[in-house]
Amino acid sequence: MQSLKGPTFSEIKKFIKEEIKVEFNTINNKTFTGKIIWFDDYSFHLAQENGVEVTLLRNAIAYYCQSL
Repeated sequence: MQSLKGPTFSEIKKFIKEEIKVEFNTINNKTFTGKIIWFDDYSFHLAQENGVEVTLLRNAIAYYCQSL
């Protein structure tokens, strides 16, 4: 079975630079929508639409997509 890969480094940089909203869905069925502020090898820091900032661990993310 092939493992799923997350967004590429250049894709994440584009999300940050262009302030694109991204929707992250976690393995426990929670959804977080907002703009990525920063990221590292283990996490994403997200500014949500309601103004609350949250750090999501990469291993807790089931999938992501660009928010409409």
